[in-house]
Amino acid sequence: MTVATKMVWYDSATTAISQTASVSDTYVVGGDAELDNSTLCYPLAQAVFDVPDTLSAAPVSGKTIDLYMLRGEVDGTSDATKASYGVLTNSSAVTDVAGMEYLGSFVLYPVDEQQRHPIVISILGVKKAKFYIKNNSGVSLTYSSNPITVKILPFTLGI
Repeated sequence: MTVATKMVWYDSATTAISQTASVSDTYVVGGDAELDNSTLCYPLAQAVFDVPDTLSAAPVSGKTIDLYMLRGEVDGTSDATKASYGVLTNSSAVTDVAGMEYLGSFVLYPVDEQQRHPIVISILGVKKAKFYIKNNSGVSLTYSSNPITVKILPFTLGI
């Protein structure tokens, strides 16, 4: 008898990043909403990066937007990380990802138009987390009317 593995998705995605300003190359933005994984403890998640407007120019092939995470409630308190990392705003000129965990990269197409890219990330052992992106595309991500977003949708594997 063959047993098929299936993906069991959480009810809805968390819009972890909703950036309402353009993002210059090398800048870090995010931390808008916290993912709460403490009840269901899903081990995996699909992260979807979406820049609905255009880029300032076409990035070189292979350039990336890198995804980082800051865990919350690591030691039973509300946050065990440096406070300054939890207050990045749309206007912050932050380029340092020190203290953040690298989760993966969204590899961009070499075009200056809307781009949407999914990746699968591990959230095994993560109770709560905030997410950040670092623009390593070589160009600016342009905001005009639609926010630049990263949505996180937890899932597990079942039979």
